[in-house]
Amino acid sequence: MKQTKIKGFIRDLENRNKNYSFDKIIKLLDASNYIYLELMNQIRHNEISEYKGSKYIFNEIINEFKLVYELLEKGEVISSICLLRNTYEEILYVMASSLNVNLDIDAETAAGYFKRIVVKNINELLSDNINEDDIKEIYSYLSKLTHITNLKEAVSYLIGNSYIKKYIVNEIKYILIFIEYLYLDFMYKKLKLDKDLIDDIIAISSYPEILNVIYFGAYSSKTNRKLMRYFYGEKNQKYLKDLQEKFIKEFKNFKIEKNNMDLTLKQVSKEVDKKLVELNYIDKVKEILNN
Repeated sequence: MKQTKIKGFIRDLENRNKNYSFDKIIKLLDASNYIYLELMNQIRHNEISEYKGSKYIFNEIINEFKLVYELLEKGEVISSICLLRNTYEEILYVMASSLNVNLDIDAETAAGYFKRIVVKNINELLSDNINEDDIKEIYSYLSKLTHITNLKEAVSYLIGNSYIKKYIVNEIKYILIFIEYLYLDFMYKKLKLDKDLIDDIIAISSYPEILNVIYFGAYSSKTNRKLMRYFYGEKNQKYLKDLQEKFIKEFKNFKIEKNNMDLTLKQVSKEVDKKLVELNYIDKVKEILNN
């Protein structure tokens, strides 16, 4: 899809409602992060695992998620990715060690060991919404962003441009939220809890993520677009084009029904809003979205 066509669509979207704001919509990612962390805080280690060796790491994961988010807010992209890669490995470890299987955990345990255990037992650990490819793809993607590869070179170059950097930050925020979703999916399945809320939140988060990709593609220079395809292409060679087509198709007739654009989650999903009120999260979510 040509860059001029994408820009034309964005101008049409922006002009259709004078209160439309890309920055406000992106704040949905921040609200999603807050909700997921609050839900995680309600779960204790002994509820999801009998393996006491993973208790300390389990207790640190939420703090690490918070630190990743703080680093992203400061624009420290590479550091945030490195920590997120480590946290993801820890999540796979917590998941694998919750199984009633013999694990080979010692000083020589290789990287990727727990990923293989999780993939092998995915039906027991996770819902049907998450498959083997999701686990492998996130692991591979974060590894390539952490180690010196052409992908890390591309990211290091892109974040040198302050205008482009915000799109990279938004993308990593979405990856953070998806990993949080995966972790909650595991815990909710273990506890046999209703997971409608966490499913709704990840669905809501996909909208600003798609929008972010479209803006990235529309306003990047020719050089940056080439590098951007490294950044997104490592996840899926057709990722950028597919998202552009999906965005145009699904949001072509997008309209803001309200006279303002406060973008509380009530405007996005009434069912989510009801649950946030019940959990006493709604005021904090409004504060995040309107900040």
